[in-house]
Amino acid sequence: MQVEKAPPGVDVSRPSIARVYDAMLGGKDNFAVDRSVLERMLESVPDIQIMARDNRRWVRRVAAWLTSEVGIDQFLDVGSGLPTVENTHDVVHRIDPDASVVYVDNDPAVIAHGRVLLADDEHTFFAAGDLTRPDELLADPAVTGHLDLTRPLGVLHCLTLHHVGDEEAHRIVRGYTERMAPGSYLAVSHIRLPEPDDARRAGFMAAMAGYQAASPDFTPRRLADVGALLAGLELVEPGVVPVVEWWPEGPPLGEPYEFAEFLVGGVARRP
Repeated sequence: MQVEKAPPGVDVSRPSIARVYDAMLGGKDNFAVDRSVLERMLESVPDIQIMARDNRRWVRRVAAWLTSEVGIDQFLDVGSGLPTVENTHDVVHRIDPDASVVYVDNDPAVIAHGRVLLADDEHTFFAAGDLTRPDELLADPAVTGHLDLTRPLGVLHCLTLHHVGDEEAHRIVRGYTERMAPGSYLAVSHIRLPEPDDARRAGFMAAMAGYQAASPDFTPRRLADVGALLAGLELVEPGVVPVVEWWPEGPPLGEPYEFAEFLVGGVARRP
């Protein structure tokens, strides 16, 4: 049964990106207005829920790789969204129980659920903040009290940067990378804009128009433009690719499907 009674401060008259994403994943923390957005998107891109699940699988794969293969022991998961099965800290703590994970979001529903979820976890924390203001966020006591910014850390920007315009996206990325210690990693997943001659473009854009109801500044980007967000960093192989194909040393995440190439991701190291 879907939860329709909203926590205090949660506006159910307008769709929320976090709740639409929760609906895509089959979660219960969404409302009719959010499900209506998803239904419109599914009419044009039936794979949209597969893409959402693949993004979550990619986040877990990146977190596991950074912890086990690179040795990163502190993470900042920016724009983390509503809690779901196998969160970043669940993956990381199976490998390194003492690693620190800080989640960040400014959606009231995410804040309420996140704080309850993490109340008894001594290595996982939640910061209520705006990811578009990296200077303020990185100075938040919930961040500075649990992450050492003088040491390498993993920063996860998963399905966040396509919610802002081009100039803003580059400013945001610089705001984080300039404060990250050498040896830190930035992971980005992003909706890719189909090329003008792609026969799937019309259906894709129709679905994304529905998404803009919850995110007016939604800006899908061409593959090269997503890669440009990581300029100045050292890309981890295989670079910026469909998330189902991302893995530095091992098999693909899954089999390709019609719209798989429009959800891309990459991981890069600050030298």
